[in-house]
Amino acid sequence: MKAVGPEVHQGQTLRLAAWEIIIWSVLFFYIVSPFHPYLWSIFPGMHEGFRAATVDFFGTELYFLNYTMLAALVLSLLAVAFRAWQARAVSGVPVMAILFATLFASLYLLDFFLSRAPVYPYAKLSIVLLPLVIWLFVLLFADQQSALRLLKVTALFIVIQSIYGITYYVTGTEQFYTPRFGARTGGTLESPNSLYPVALMGVPLLWCLARGASSYWEARLWYAGLGTAFVALILTYTRTGWLAVVPILLWLAFHPRSGTSTTAAKRIVVLVSIALLIATVFVRTRGNYLGNPDDRSFYGRFAIWKVALKVCALHPWLGNGLDTYPWLQWRMMTSELRSFDPGNEEAKNLFLTLFAELGALGLVLFLAAIFSYLALTRSRPAQMECDTFRFAAVGCYMAVVSVLLAGLGDTPILHFRRLAPSLVFAVAVAAGTVIAMGSISMLAPDARSKQRVSAVRIASRALTFAVMLTLLSILLTPLVAGYLWFLQHRTGISTYRTLAPPRPLFTPLTEIAEPMRDALVASEDGYFYQHHGVDWQALHRALRVNIRNLAFKQGGSTITMQTARYLFLGREKTLSRKVAEILLALEMEKHLSKERILELYLNSARFGLGAEDIGTACRVYFGKSPKELTLGEAAFLAGVLPEPPRVRSELTLEKVYRCQRRALSRLAHFFPMRYSSQQIAQAMQERLVFVWER
Repeated sequence: MKAVGPEVHQGQTLRLAAWEIIIWSVLFFYIVSPFHPYLWSIFPGMHEGFRAATVDFFGTELYFLNYTMLAALVLSLLAVAFRAWQARAVSGVPVMAILFATLFASLYLLDFFLSRAPVYPYAKLSIVLLPLVIWLFVLLFADQQSALRLLKVTALFIVIQSIYGITYYVTGTEQFYTPRFGARTGGTLESPNSLYPVALMGVPLLWCLARGASSYWEARLWYAGLGTAFVALILTYTRTGWLAVVPILLWLAFHPRSGTSTTAAKRIVVLVSIALLIATVFVRTRGNYLGNPDDRSFYGRFAIWKVALKVCALHPWLGNGLDTYPWLQWRMMTSELRSFDPGNEEAKNLFLTLFAELGALGLVLFLAAIFSYLALTRSRPAQMECDTFRFAAVGCYMAVVSVLLAGLGDTPILHFRRLAPSLVFAVAVAAGTVIAMGSISMLAPDARSKQRVSAVRIASRALTFAVMLTLLSILLTPLVAGYLWFLQHRTGISTYRTLAPPRPLFTPLTEIAEPMRDALVASEDGYFYQHHGVDWQALHRALRVNIRNLAFKQGGSTITMQTARYLFLGREKTLSRKVAEILLALEMEKHLSKERILELYLNSARFGLGAEDIGTACRVYFGKSPKELTLGEAAFLAGVLPEPPRVRSELTLEKVYRCQRRALSRLAHFFPMRYSSQQIAQAMQERLVFVWER
């Protein structure tokens, strides 16, 4: 039967064509991934240079671009779902499918504030956010016809990538070599772990597109693509993919909704499934059985899962943050897992990875979004009159199921190294949802059924406006106040090129021992000589720590920012002063050298016991000048800055050791070429003798 879509005006058609072409281009770039070193061999290094330019150099910019788009899409879809629920225009299943998908995507936005990552991976997460942006974008703007076109284009890209995978394997180009096995194809995606989920999802998609094709030759082309994707899946030699495709093939052969009726086809599928199961047991182990004592891949997974469960237990409700699993696995490495020398960056289980990084809340929302989608696409196709739409919805349904099956033994999607399969998964879910329920505009209440706006609604809108205005003023007040502070003090910055701060004792930088300067930089601001006044990564980390603890735990201020606070703003800590501090620090870096800023800081910092400059601190604690400090003494003075004592009784042995050790460990990290491990060890063992102990 002929597929009939909703009527679209000419202006809307142009708009739809524009966003479709943009999404097609993104899918082509990342799924087909043609910018491979082999293909660009006539331009040596272009591929790596392009990748470095777009991901590494512009990683932060791409992250905030995707973040902003995702936030806008989340708010738009929440508004649509709320209006649909309020109007009671449709059943709850489509609304719940959209609502849970939107809430799950919201966790990726909250990760910016809640992540426990020591260094936030903007570049990696810019890649992770992209599939979510496309998922929600298609949900919001696509109709059945455009969703079907997007699905067919994605299937075509899967076929092209599969052809690359087969060609590379046959010609021996850019093969992925597994120890104790040999070559495995990854196509232009460079890794079989990225290619196999793409080919795996391609099998049900291409099968169902062939079944719903409107012409004989179109069906034959889709069947040819199906064979190509299946062969590419085999050549990845990924047992997880082989095991996942077996139930998919059997379902497609025997379930009434798949449309397969010939006995010969069913027999072929059964034989292929049996062959795959046998291959799973023997092929990757070179003739030995699956799980034999030398099967490192098999037993290594169990060792990874044990560590992953420990990682999940650290913060089970909200998780540890996106892309935190690799360093947490390294930190919690067991001797059992170390014996397998793991190179993985995920938990080798989709659900464990989500649990570890997004917590139980993220895992529950993901499962709720997927199962509400499966409920929608399982019930709606039977009501469709158009074969093309019905089989397309079934193909999306089975593609998602195939990923869930593979997710039991791997992390095939939602990981920065699985961008191509994540994009295919996002298209399958979004397109399947739109094809099953129609355009999202169908969820909005009919304009003809709208009643007159009541006084209650007017009052609620006025209240909403008042609340939004109040929130906006709360946000803008510190910014405006901070900017006014900045304007008031910016003219005084240039005077500090030669003017000393009003302190009883001012010590020039040349009269301060080099270990003291280095220890202070390492302890307070390790990237002092690299940044331009503000360390945005440190500010973001402090924001996440403070939100997680619901209290002020970290400030994230650089040496320049602290100097600006001491010289111009006073010791009080408020949000408006933090804004002024940032602006003044950026301005100070334009007029003062790093050495002058460090000199001003050392003569303004509060070291405790009434000492507010380095000269006084040296005399109060050790009875000597700053030039005579030993490495151990310098480390203590640098380490005591975050917690300066008010009286001598606060200086317990435990606190002295903690301050000294903290500064020395950071000194070894940031100045490894200047201070040897022996010097650091000797300084840690040095016993400090204070003035009052002599």
